Amino acid sequence: MTESAFMDKIGAMRFSLPGKSAVAAVNLVTGDAFSWNGDEIFPSASIIKLPILCTAYAMAESGELSLSDRIEVTDAAKTGGDGVMRLMQPGLCPTLHDLMTLMIILSDNMATNMVVDAVTPQRIHEFLESRGLTRIRWRRKMMDAAAMAAGIENEAAAGDVTELLKGLAMGTLLSPAHCRDALDILSRQQINHKLPRRLWKPYDHDFEREEIKIAHKTGDIPGLEHDAGVFTGPGFSFVLTVMTLGPREPQQSVKQWDFIGAVAEEFVRYWDPQFRS
Repeated sequence: MTESAFMDKIGAMRFSLPGKSAVAAVNLVTGDAFSWNGDEIFPSASIIKLPILCTAYAMAESGELSLSDRIEVTDAAKTGGDGVMRLMQPGLCPTLHDLMTLMIILSDNMATNMVVDAVTPQRIHEFLESRGLTRIRWRRKMMDAAAMAAGIENEAAAGDVTELLKGLAMGTLLSPAHCRDALDILSRQQINHKLPRRLWKPYDHDFEREEIKIAHKTGDIPGLEHDAGVFTGPGFSFVLTVMTLGPREPQQSVKQWDFIGAVAEEFVRYWDPQFRS
């Protein structure tokens, strides 16, 4: 398929989805890049957990904290929404790295807020600014009811999310060791109904036998579905971010999941014409 035909195909898929979407991708082998609406700011939902993760690694590199630091679970830290930490008894002391892992693989909101407390909002802002990721903006903790009622949302653009993941994949965003560790956590993702939707067979990921490895992070709130990840296969390596925002209607989320999965499959086929799902 020619580049022009491929761009037309993705454009037609975007046009057919109710609401709006953004797609940004970069081939890690050739450097080829694509962007549809990649600079537009969307509510980030849990995609914001990516820069929180990276800030913790950056602070470990500077000696401001240790990933083995233990942080006590308290009733005051209990947070609603996704995750298991809110079900744990006070007194449990997971490591910061444990919390970072839960923040990503289960999108645990309480674990996220505990990591935010450890790194501080100021350091998150400084990390994003220092890496030039100015279209990713942390503005509130997870499940902050007062901030949500005031319309305060964390924000991100697909292009900047792709740049962040590219930096991890290339080993340049953080130290090479921390980039590898971050990707290892992302590869253990348990929420796999979007980008991998049409690429993995049942149980392949559970038994680590999938042909295509996807280290990724999802995000969702009512009307919004995102997924962003690093894809590695026999003939390709690329980063893809897909962000969608549509009407809050029955089955809308399924349409968005299908769109995200279809876009991922099209990129795999474009960059590896020999691939057969």
